[in-house]
Amino acid sequence: MHWVTHVLSATAVACVTLAFVHIFVWLREPIRRTHLLFFIAALSVAAITPFEWLMVRAQTPEQFGSALRWIQVPLTFAVVALVWFLWLRLGTCCLWLALSAAGLRVLSMLLGFWFTPNVHFRKITEVRHVSLFGGEIVSAPIGIVSPWAVVPQLSAWVLLIFVIYASIKIWRSAERAERRGVLIVAGATMVFVITAAGQGALILTGVLVSPPFISFPFLAIILAMAFELSQDVIRATRLARVVKSNEERLALAQEAAEIGTFDWDIQTGKVLWNENLESIYGFRGGNFGGRSEDWQKRVHPDDLSRCEADIAESIRDQRSGWQSEYRMFRADTNEMRWIYAKARFFYDADGKPTRMLGINMDITDRKVAETARRSSELKFSGIVNSAMDAIVSVDESQHVVLFNSAAEKMFGYAATEMIGKKIDILIPEQYRPAHAEHLRSFGEAGVTSRAMGRLQPIYGRKSDGTEFPIEASISQIKSNGERIYTVIMRDITERKRAEEAVQTSEAKFRNMADTAPVLIWVSGPDKLCTYFNQGWLRFTGRQMEEELGSGWTEGIHPEDLARCLDSFDTAFESRQPLQIEYRLRAATGEYRWIYDSGTPRFSSEGEFLGFIGTCIDITDRKRTEESIKKAHAELNELKNQLQAENIVLQEEIRLAHPVTSMVGQSKAIQYVQYKIGQVAQTDSTVLILGETGTGKELVARAIHEQSKRKDRSLIRVNCAALSPTLIESELFGHERGAFTGAAARKIGRFELANHGTLFLDEIGELPLELQTKLLRVLQEGEFERLGSSHTIKVDVRIIAATNRNMEAAIEKGVFREDLWYRLNVFPITVPPLRQHREDIPLLVEHFAKAFSVSLGKPINEISAATMRKLCDYSWPGNIRELANVVERGVINSTGPVLHIADQFASLSTSESASTQARTLAEIERDYIIRVLEEVYWKIEGPSGAAAILGLNPSTLRTRMAKLGIRRSAQVAQR
Repeated sequence: MHWVTHVLSATAVACVTLAFVHIFVWLREPIRRTHLLFFIAALSVAAITPFEWLMVRAQTPEQFGSALRWIQVPLTFAVVALVWFLWLRLGTCCLWLALSAAGLRVLSMLLGFWFTPNVHFRKITEVRHVSLFGGEIVSAPIGIVSPWAVVPQLSAWVLLIFVIYASIKIWRSAERAERRGVLIVAGATMVFVITAAGQGALILTGVLVSPPFISFPFLAIILAMAFELSQDVIRATRLARVVKSNEERLALAQEAAEIGTFDWDIQTGKVLWNENLESIYGFRGGNFGGRSEDWQKRVHPDDLSRCEADIAESIRDQRSGWQSEYRMFRADTNEMRWIYAKARFFYDADGKPTRMLGINMDITDRKVAETARRSSELKFSGIVNSAMDAIVSVDESQHVVLFNSAAEKMFGYAATEMIGKKIDILIPEQYRPAHAEHLRSFGEAGVTSRAMGRLQPIYGRKSDGTEFPIEASISQIKSNGERIYTVIMRDITERKRAEEAVQTSEAKFRNMADTAPVLIWVSGPDKLCTYFNQGWLRFTGRQMEEELGSGWTEGIHPEDLARCLDSFDTAFESRQPLQIEYRLRAATGEYRWIYDSGTPRFSSEGEFLGFIGTCIDITDRKRTEESIKKAHAELNELKNQLQAENIVLQEEIRLAHPVTSMVGQSKAIQYVQYKIGQVAQTDSTVLILGETGTGKELVARAIHEQSKRKDRSLIRVNCAALSPTLIESELFGHERGAFTGAAARKIGRFELANHGTLFLDEIGELPLELQTKLLRVLQEGEFERLGSSHTIKVDVRIIAATNRNMEAAIEKGVFREDLWYRLNVFPITVPPLRQHREDIPLLVEHFAKAFSVSLGKPINEISAATMRKLCDYSWPGNIRELANVVERGVINSTGPVLHIADQFASLSTSESASTQARTLAEIERDYIIRVLEEVYWKIEGPSGAAAILGLNPSTLRTRMAKLGIRRSAQVAQR
């Protein structure tokens, strides 16, 4: 084997050996990337040697060109690794030069594979065999130079420029120990570049006929790199020993100080903890997983985000250190502990964080103590500043050391102004010597506390010079051998004013109470009375001392005492007002009725203070009440009696005017009875029409007796018999004082007839002004009394009667047409007696029997002549006239047979003949009687007989006396 082969083999073995030595170093410490780059460079150089051996043994241009093409791959790896190594080793500067050198080298490799023939040196036309040192024959290329051969040359010279620039820069700033390493690496690199580039240039120009031995100059830099890295390893080993020794000492110190350390590889996420740290976090027996996620699981969720944000911010700003406090949960007990963490960051040449080294300390006890201290300080500060009283502390020299918020408000000084100043500024000048002497004697006596201003007022001084009364308490404590005096003060200006106001108010109250016309008492919350006014003492005739407490109860009537005390107890327990009536013994010895009214008293804070009450003498009222009760009882008795009498009266009326008293069997009377039966059960208004004396009132009674209102009253009103000034009062009533002479309230006929029947006879005589009010009652069922605005509602059935021609009255305007239509709902016309003459015998028998009973004359028979005479008469006065004639006949009869002395004209005789047979006085007398009977013997008024006859009322009375016209008792009763 030739020596070239031996040299190439030795070079390869050396490079491989050095490569594997440093790869083991890198595997132990991945952070040392320069060892990895050396491994790549050395292994690439070892890979170059086989291709060099093929070139020196090539026999054809193709063999030489193929070997030369493939040698570019390991050569490129070697150059790139070398550039990266130099960039890291020489201070990571001029990155663009390093990238340019590596890029040109990669470009030359790509061009060598892309273009054919080979462009790195020249186009190989033949292979020459030459003799080297020792006579060994090797192959050398012969060919034409290619323009692309400049690319690898440029890569080499850019690398040379980068090494020279970086070396000069580092040489200026590096320390002496670092300069040797820079010199060795930079020098070996320059030797490699000059040798390799120069050899290539000589071969390309044809000056040197030899194969390009790249591994030989590369071996120089490999050896330089190996030497420098070996020195690093040696220094690291020594440092490791020192570190290990220091770590052992540090571990002992950490264990003693309970400090845990950690080493976090930021790139891989692996974390190394010492035993102390694992113990702090509660990991036993190596349970810690060694990942950053294991730490994150133990940190309190509220603190984790903050810690991670702080670490990320520190890394982003490339800070060298980080510290924080956070809570974590122990892995074994899940107990929360406080941790203090401090760490340092390490960055690589690119500025990326690589490691984080730090310590952890358990500061839970310190935190608890700090929290307790802070809580105590906050509580103290809160209590002091929230106190309503001013709190000022001074030292032995009377300089202020504490001045709370209430003191600021009270004196008008800020705490910052007062701290360090003497307290004399807060004391009026005349009190300062006494205050200093008090503090001195107070301290020497060793008294711990004392109240001031209770017996003798003391004063403070505001910032504006105003003096004001205060109450204070002073206490002392010893702190570091020095006495501290604390004064708690309260401004009692308002209280003084309030006390004076209360005294004034009490004086006013007692003066008012003693002059009040009522009895006044005051009690406390214990139910014992504390005050009685002079009115009470005058009433009872006792002294104040006798009445105070419960002494006043001695004057209560024995029968009322238990009830009175129960009421007082209930009122006191419920805090509710009290009202009670009882009998109290007066100074005369008489028991008089008292109305007692008590009200609970409360303070402004809501505290129950007792009762205050007033009493008035109600004896007269009690007596009045007894009289009213007695009168009320008597009134009830009279009311019941009146009701009973009313029932009897109603029965008598029914007996006196039974429905069967409507005598007659004629068709006319039967038709009237039929109409009565039709309308009786309804509440419809009925209008009864007929001549005077036909029995219209009897028809009204028949309707009422057959109606649903028969149990109630039938009230009759003769509208023609009342004056216009009185008829409204009669119908609707009036209040007291409604008009002159209205001395009392009067109930009208409408109210009396409520739920009953009202019979308005001679409705045509109703004054026009009252017709409107009557219409309202008929339509709405309501009215007002005279002199009252109160509306009264009534339920009354109206039955009206008239003998007038209402159509003529409406045409004359004396009667309202709407009222006529309202009344004319169900008209019933009662026929005159001349139209049912066949009923005269029955009527005569009926009246004869009735009058014989009432007059006490037994009439058993009616003579035929009398009956014939009565049947032949026309009866212009109708049934009333017939009744009057029969009544006179019963009076004039002396036996059991009824004889009529009156003379009547027969039906066949003309009225003129009848008149000629009579005297003028008789005709005048009959006519006046007829008119009087038509108006029910009413003389005066527009509807009276005098107005109808056209005479003065006094003239009519004179004529009546002259003609012997008198109103009989029966007519008066009717």
